[in-house]
Amino acid sequence: MSNTTNGASAGWHEAGRSGVRPPTRFRYARAKVRSAVLAAIVMTVMVAGLTWMLLSAAYHPHALLYTGLSGTVFFAFISAAMLLQAWRNAIVVAVLPTGLIDLRWQRDPVPWEAIREIVLRRVEDDYELDVHLWPGRGNRGRPNVPDHVMALAPLDAPAAAVVAALEPYAELRVDRNSGIDATLR
Repeated sequence: MSNTTNGASAGWHEAGRSGVRPPTRFRYARAKVRSAVLAAIVMTVMVAGLTWMLLSAAYHPHALLYTGLSGTVFFAFISAAMLLQAWRNAIVVAVLPTGLIDLRWQRDPVPWEAIREIVLRRVEDDYELDVHLWPGRGNRGRPNVPDHVMALAPLDAPAAAVVAALEPYAELRVDRNSGIDATLR
């Protein structure tokens, strides 16, 4: 399975020949989602175990009932969402000729004209993209605060592939204070 999907339909092949770049799409990385689901299941067991220990120490007559309820509620709100995400394997980020879509942010594409700049920065061992929109397009009155932060670590492509897909459309600035080496670009 490839990291990105380019030209999956006949229409995209036609657009590629006419000079318009085809869309680039990114999904969640399967291995990273599996490890997150495993961590969520372990946390669910830990919450249920802690509940059982506290209620058993207090000699509560319904300790098992409340333990089961706490584990179920925690699983429903935390682990089940991650399991659904792993099962669906949906596209999360798409770089289109008309704009940028990050479904973790909003459903509609952000037109390239609305994006002032995109800043690539390193956070520990991962990369993030800070998306800054033009004033009046959603920046909530704070000019130096990004409108959206795109975490690249959960995606199924390396950061360099996402950067390469964005460069023809948006002004991309590298935050030199975050220790990014020149090999990424």
